[in-house]
Amino acid sequence: MPTFLEQRYCRKHLRCVRHITLDPKGRGAVRIHMIPPREDALDAPFLLLLNGDKLIPLNLSWAILLANFMDRLEPFAGLEISESDWHAMADAAVAETHKTYPFTKKTELAEDLSLMLTSLVAIARGQEPEAEVGVLSLGDYAAEMTAPHRMDLMLSAMRKDGAWHCNQKCLHCYAAGQSLADAPELSTQQWLDILRRLRSANIPQVTFTGGEPTLRADLVELVDDTMGDDYAKLGGLTSEEDLREPVFVSMKKRLPWLIVLLFLGMGVSSVVGVFESVVAVLPIVICFQSMVLDMAGNVGTQSLAVTIRVLVDENLTTAKKLQLLWKEMRVGLTNGALLAVLALGFLGCYIHFFKAYAWGEAFLLSGCVGISLVVAMVISSLVGTVIPMLFHKIHIDPAVASGPLITTINDLVAVISYYGLCGLLLVGVLHLAG
Repeated sequence: MPTFLEQRYCRKHLRCVRHITLDPKGRGAVRIHMIPPREDALDAPFLLLLNGDKLIPLNLSWAILLANFMDRLEPFAGLEISESDWHAMADAAVAETHKTYPFTKKTELAEDLSLMLTSLVAIARGQEPEAEVGVLSLGDYAAEMTAPHRMDLMLSAMRKDGAWHCNQKCLHCYAAGQSLADAPELSTQQWLDILRRLRSANIPQVTFTGGEPTLRADLVELVDDTMGDDYAKLGGLTSEEDLREPVFVSMKKRLPWLIVLLFLGMGVSSVVGVFESVVAVLPIVICFQSMVLDMAGNVGTQSLAVTIRVLVDENLTTAKKLQLLWKEMRVGLTNGALLAVLALGFLGCYIHFFKAYAWGEAFLLSGCVGISLVVAMVISSLVGTVIPMLFHKIHIDPAVASGPLITTINDLVAVISYYGLCGLLLVGVLHLAG
């Protein structure tokens, strides 16, 4: 019977399929899927699926230990891990596991983790593991599984318009002659709904089959749908949501970031208060605050998205990162200059005709807005590129540098740039008053 601490950990962390890929020295990578048993199967082991074909039973304590290690390894996806980083991850996983097993020595937990990982790598390579591993067949374990360990999907129709549709000429085609070979293909949206259901059902592997999947124009979109968690992180969430998720669960995912952003927003508001004297002398400047802030936030989010995609490249050197930073700042400068010219013309006319300012004063105001756009957009491009790089450097998932965080930081930058320039140029030097 699991202890209270074990049950609490399982509820929080072990109700879904967990996955990591190890790339140890030797023959090939080791893909590990950890599949939980049914909730009503209290004494059933967890199932480890190695490289999609080897089934390994895992007891609860080792499942918790492996899950904690997976959490520490995930930020290193696509990166080369140094020996010191590996030991640091192992130590952190042991320390976290010790919270669930406080009466077990950390040295014992460290030895168990080392033994487990060494044995899993050996099994994946077809070698004799150091740990004793029981024999497990899929048939024996099927009754305890939450879902099938694999699902084959006939993505493309085998026959289309009465003609054979597959571009392969397999000698022993299992689909030839079957009634389903003539089944019409599903739409992209139907397949996306199916993939989401499979994820929520804890099915760790999906194989596209039936004809040649690459004949479908939407294959890239279907594969790209698996990146949903990263897009959720960009929105300040911890994982994907769907229509069936309870309100309270969705709230818990969103609330932590919102609390952080609330305090950052307070900081932005307090900075705006510093420039009360500028607003008091020239009230019209407040009309264009939201425009400058929005453009800064948009530019920062664009740079963030580009940087996260670039950081996927494990061979990215420091020189290439600096090249990306320089490029994003040049893009921000160029776009900012173009928008500044537009702002100078259109806002100048708007201020003259609708706010009854003289032409000279109108264009001074619109020119200050334009300069503020240039400064804010260049700095926002810098922030949107540097922050995910810093997260990546300290081995935190760059997607956690989420859009709302970047936007809030850039709001602060834009407020200081805009009101600072207005106070310095318009009020301090030109002595304009509204």
